[in-house]
Amino acid sequence: MEKTLALFDSDAIYATRFMEYFSKEEIPEFDIITFTSPDNITQYMASHIIDVLLIGDNINLEGVPIEQIRHLYQLTDTHQSDSNNIYPTILKYQSAKAILKRVLSDQSVENERSVIHNASQTAILTIVTPIPHLETLSFSWALTTLMSEQSNLLFTLFDLFPIPYLTPNNNNQKLSDLIYYLKENSNLSVKLQALVQTLHLAGMNKAVDYLSGIYHSSDLLSLNKEDINNLVGALRTGMNYTTVVFYVNFATEAMMELMKLSDSVMVVSFDSAYERALLNEWNAQMERIGLSVHSDQYHFVTLNHEEGSIPTTLQELKQSMAWESATQCLNIYEIGR
Repeated sequence: MEKTLALFDSDAIYATRFMEYFSKEEIPEFDIITFTSPDNITQYMASHIIDVLLIGDNINLEGVPIEQIRHLYQLTDTHQSDSNNIYPTILKYQSAKAILKRVLSDQSVENERSVIHNASQTAILTIVTPIPHLETLSFSWALTTLMSEQSNLLFTLFDLFPIPYLTPNNNNQKLSDLIYYLKENSNLSVKLQALVQTLHLAGMNKAVDYLSGIYHSSDLLSLNKEDINNLVGALRTGMNYTTVVFYVNFATEAMMELMKLSDSVMVVSFDSAYERALLNEWNAQMERIGLSVHSDQYHFVTLNHEEGSIPTTLQELKQSMAWESATQCLNIYEIGR
């Protein structure tokens, strides 16, 4: 599949010459495209990902979904790099071959880093709760926020009965993008990259990346074992995260497969007679299908109910019981180190 090399420059004459120069080179692996207005590039990126984007001086990327751009360069008129430039720079007035050489060189370095990363594989942690609670959801956010301080982490919510809580909820799509991409299983890693969103907790050094694209959570019930294997494979080999955390609050064959593929499974519940009975039955069911909950892979965490109001924003998490429990888990299990 061809990659997209795009130019976004308000200089229409330069954009035309750019297209002509690169077309003459007949570069087989790149589809060349140019933009001269914000509306055009925004409309294009509503349904496309750009592999390489070159932007001219004084170009404002406000409103452009830069998370869908894999490599971004600033074109400059001089050889000297300006410290005010946000993005890597490339000299504007040089041959198409020279520009292409720089782009391919950077991609080669990135691929080498990716191979090194893939050799050690991405760690998969699944947080599962037999009974959904807001506290367990708070705990999962608290734990992933703390872990993100120590590793490059991606959080994925497999929440069958979501409550508008912590993350934006969008129900306009007919089918969840994530489910559609998994079923299509074409260029999965690239498409997953476009679904990554970021939330920042005040007072923390790093933001939390999370995988969006589930707009109707009942779509999760259509996932099968093959979908989960494809997802985990794409996350481990094509996303460059050292840790991926799943939150699951329902049981299907697909979710059982996810637990089998996980390096660690954290089972979260409360200390009540009903939940203890349910957890005992859950443990027995896991044993029957060949998931040994007594192995080192499984960790059981007992939460305390929140005193007062349950946190409804990321900023409130640091004062919650969930945050305290997550901190203890981080220390006990050395998660994310």
